[in-house]
Formats: sequence, structure tokens, C-alpha cells
Amino acid sequence: MDGLKDHLDERPQMFEQVSKAAETPLYPGCTKFSKLECVSILYNLKCKGGWRDEHFDTLLEWVGEFLPEGNDIPTSTYYARKLMCPLGLEVDKIDACPNDCMLYRKEHEHLDECPTCGASRYKRKGANSAKRGPPAKSLWYLPIIPRFEHSVQWRNIDKKYPEFGKEVRNLRLTLCADGVNPYGTLSSQHSTWPVLLAIYNLPSWLCVSMFDAHTNSSFTLRAMVFCTINDFPAYGNLSGYKTKGEQAFPICEEDMKPTWLHNFKKNVYPDFRKHLSRYHPYRKKKKEFNGFTEERVARTPLTGSQVYERIKNVQTKYGKCYKSKSKKGVLWKKVSPLWDLPYWRDLSVRHCLDVMHIEKNVCDAIIGTLLNMPGKTKDNENVRKDMKKRNIRPDLWPVEKSGAGGTKTYLPPACYTMSRKEKKQFCECLHGIKVPSGYSSNVKRLVSLSDLRLVGMKSHDCHVMINVFLPIALRGILPKHVRHVITKLCVFFNSICAKVIDPEKLDSLNNDIVETLCRFEMYFPPSFFDIMVHLIVHLVREIKLCGPVFLRWMYPFERFFGHLKDKTKNRARPEGSIIRGVLEEEISQYEAEFLTRLEQIGLPKSRHAGGLKGMG
Repeated sequence: MDGLKDHLDERPQMFEQVSKAAETPLYPGCTKFSKLECVSILYNLKCKGGWRDEHFDTLLEWVGEFLPEGNDIPTSTYYARKLMCPLGLEVDKIDACPNDCMLYRKEHEHLDECPTCGASRYKRKGANSAKRGPPAKSLWYLPIIPRFEHSVQWRNIDKKYPEFGKEVRNLRLTLCADGVNPYGTLSSQHSTWPVLLAIYNLPSWLCVSMFDAHTNSSFTLRAMVFCTINDFPAYGNLSGYKTKGEQAFPICEEDMKPTWLHNFKKNVYPDFRKHLSRYHPYRKKKKEFNGFTEERVARTPLTGSQVYERIKNVQTKYGKCYKSKSKKGVLWKKVSPLWDLPYWRDLSVRHCLDVMHIEKNVCDAIIGTLLNMPGKTKDNENVRKDMKKRNIRPDLWPVEKSGAGGTKTYLPPACYTMSRKEKKQFCECLHGIKVPSGYSSNVKRLVSLSDLRLVGMKSHDCHVMINVFLPIALRGILPKHVRHVITKLCVFFNSICAKVIDPEKLDSLNNDIVETLCRFEMYFPPSFFDIMVHLIVHLVREIKLCGPVFLRWMYPFERFFGHLKDKTKNRARPEGSIIRGVLEEEISQYEAEFLTRLEQIGLPKSRHAGGLKGMG
């Protein structure tokens, strides 16, 4: 009970309540279980199984029937939760403007209307508008400092803030945000945005006095946001940069010279030759590329201080009522609140590119183009017309042919075009792949041999496909030069996703991927080179500055978002339902630290456990 006493030190009445439950036997004469321990075990099962309250009520009723007369088991979830609540960490519910203009906190805490747009803070019940209803919108905040107290635990920032770097127990954090549909149905327009902080072990000067039991001394625990991890649309939301249009990436900004495809109706970014060395032979080639030589040199990325000088005078207006209209030449739409952090402009990389989504988009583009899958192929009649308009690759221009049925447009086969026989060979190879348990999903289920296409590929399927299976399935298919360049791209992704990367090989890896993308530009249609393909050229730089990719991609966060969606038991109040589930899980996790009979939630016992000892 010592750990519980420290946790409830400021709430003596609650500690007394918990202490009494810990000393009360489950039923008269019981020496094995106390009331608190029994409820903790059952509550742990509820959290692990994701049981609804009504199911847990039924369980408590039957357990009470099974136990002897005079047992002290709670009769419902309400009373069980009332017993366990003192063990939970605090959560704040902050009312928000329904148009996202502001939060009702600090000086705005007692307002009934938004001072920006005039929207009511509360929902109104029926015709009587004077009668308050529940808040129109709420933000749920789980305070971070108490959670740091439960979990006491890198190099460039230490030079800038040596007093921070000397204390190895300081926390280094990354921030992740993404939209989640809590209902699991694609038709729903409701979007919940969890904002997560993950410990990387990074000063927002948000600090708290901590006690180190090992050294028997107190120290000041500080924390800093090291970077953000998110998909590309959320990259724009968090950074404040416009990730659409001509200059769609903040590292390049005005250095980007996109090509507008008039028939395809999209901007593309195919100019990779400027990233080559100054005298690379590809710079002089015209016919194979866009018909011009390349004399430009890629710009050195701006420092954080240079970026801040560009955006510090941008006027930021929050809320749905003040959606900024796109103006030509205006690249930053708002100043991110993260710039208020004193160290933010000293970070070399503030927002990390997510390799998970890049792999997914690139893999879909390659396979969709090779198999000519409707809706996913980057090669169609409009693209061929754009090639003709730009006067490049005349061998691929559409040809009008007259026949018995009238005039039809014929698209000459390109070097990446597969015959039906090759498509069948490709799909049959993937269909026959078998992998160890837990390695990936069943590849056989992704292959449709009747349509000769791949369907339903998730992000991890694309990761495994582009890292391992795609080069295998392409053996003996397509011209050698096309097959070779696709394989080189796959080798690149395989290299950067490794858990161990030799820093001395990164420059060579960067040169290889730039040359590989230039070769893609020679063989594949211009429509292939959307912004996600362009981002590949910047990945090695981030590895140099931030370390291996597997520490900075969204796989763990996406899995956790899926875990949160499973907690949506009340579809009318999804966010509140999720928060209740999270708090219950925190309570159960905290109890597992003191009760040896409880298993940690989220750490299932492996089916191979004890196999070497003859137990599995």
C-alpha cells in the first residue's frame, strides 16, 4: 500500500477508502482475496476484453451469487468504478467553440458565447433557448505531469541546452496527431482527433520535482517535444504550411517547380535531376526527360530561425468561420503554436515525414501502374495527351485508329506495360507466397487471380510488398532496365527501414535514390511523380538528423488509434466513451504494478512462451 499512499497523498479520504477495501476480506472467513484485489482482477478482465458495462454488471451479479453469503462484491459497474476511481489519474473536460475558434478556459472559462463567432457554448433543448443543454463541443485533456510521475525515465539539443542534456532522466517526446473515425464505418463523417505524446527519452520548461528511489535523491524532471509524426495532410495542419498546390513541401518551398498536367488535372513534381552531383551525365540529357537540360542545384533546407522569420508576421485566425482563401504565392496559412516553445527554432527537423504512408502510396502507384488497375494506374489516355502536349516521348502518344466501330484511341504499350501472361505470372507468384506466423497478413487473400489485380492492401501489406515480395514477383517480367530500377527502389526502402543503419553509407544511399528516381522519370509517365514520390528524396536527410525510420513512423500510433476505436461503446458520445475506457485501462495498469496476479494490458503472453523448457 506504500505506492498507493504516495499516489493518494493529497487525497487522504480516498486513500482511507482504498485502504479499507484492501483490508476487507471478500467474504467472512476468506484469507486469500481482499475486496479490492478481487474487484481489481475482475476490472482487469473487463479492460482486457473490452466488455460493455452491462456485460460486466451481469458478471458481478453471477459472481455475487457464486460466493458465500455475506460477500462484499460490488453489485454493479457503478459501484466497482466508484471503488477504483481513486486509483485513476485526473482528466479535464474543456468546453470548446463548435466552430473551433477557442477553448473555454482561463479568462474565457465563464463565457456562454464565443467572442469570435458568437456561437453558443451549449446546445439548446427544444424551443426554449434559455434552457442549457450539454456543451456543444468538448476537448478531453489527460494532464501529462501526473502521467510522468508514473513513468520516470539525445544529442544535438544537449549542446544548445546543456543543463537539460546533463540530466539523463529528462524526457524527450514526440507528438502525433491524426483523424480517427470512431465508428469504424467509412460512411460516417464524424472525425475524432487524438493528440498523443510518446516518450523518446526530449525544454518546454514544463517540469516537476521527482524523486529517484535508486539514488535516494530529488531532481527536476523536464520534458521537450522532439518532433511531430503524422501523415502528410496532418503535416500541414501542425506546421501551418500549405501542403497542396505548386509549392507543396516546406523544405523546398519556392524551389519546387511543379508541372501542371492539363488533361490529368494535377500538379506533378518530376524534377529530380537538380539533386544530382554537378557534373552528372543525366543533367545533359534532354530526350529521356523533359526536353531540357538541368542546370539548377537543389536548395539547402532553411534553418528553423530562417523559417520563423518568414512566418512570424502571418496573421492566424482559428475556427471554421475563418477559412483562409488560397492566395497565389502565400505558402504559410498560420503560425503553429509549437513556435511558442523556446527551442522549436533550434530543431533541425520539426515535423518528420511518415515512411509508412510514403511506402503505401508509392507501392499502390507502382503496382497499380504495372497491372493497369482502374483508379490506381498512373497511365491513361489523359496522361498520354499531356505527353504529346509537352512534346516528350513521342512513342507513347495516343494514336487515333479507324475501324468498323468508328474511331478509337490506341495507347501504345510502354516499357512498364505488362502483357496478360506477365500479369498472370506476377499474380500467381504472389498468390503462392507463404510466410511465417506473425510476419504479415496472408498475401494470398490480397491477390485476385480472376481480375489479375491486388485488392485490399493495408499499410503493412504495402510495406512487406515493397521491401520483400515485389522484387521476387518481378523476376523474369518486364524489360531488364525497368525491373532493375523498381528493384533498386525496393532495396532503398528495405535499407532505410532497417533497425541498424551505418551512418557512413547514408551519403551513398542518398546518391543512389536520387539516381533511381531520375531513372523512374525516364521510364514512367509524368503523372507517377506526385508529392508522395517527391518526399522520397528527403528521407535520407531526416535519417541523418533524427535516426532510424522505425522510431519515427506511424505504425505504433495507428495501432493505438485502432485500440482507441475499440473503446467506442457509446456511439452518441464517442470521445467520452474513449476517455472512460482509457482511464479504466490506466487504473488496471496501475494496479498490475502492485498485484502480482494481474497481467499487464497490451502485453499478451506469447504462445511460444516456455517452449524451450517444454512448456509450450
